[in-house]
Amino acid sequence: MKIFIIGNLGYVGSITSRYFVKKYSSVKIYGFDISYFMTRSELESMDHISRQYIGDVRDFSVKLLKN
Repeated sequence: MKIFIIGNLGYVGSITSRYFVKKYSSVKIYGFDISYFMTRSELESMDHISRQYIGDVRDFSVKLLKN
């Protein structure tokens, strides 16, 4: 199962993504966030995220939803 979470680096998004990883063993989490408050080392430590996209939701590209 693939789950795409917009705002996954915020409080609710980070808890939600960890919940899905614990609940479903084969889930792949894809995140999209502007990461205002995250440093590069903090982003690298998010090993439960399959792929992290950094960007502003106002400039969201539908191409990210392919595959």
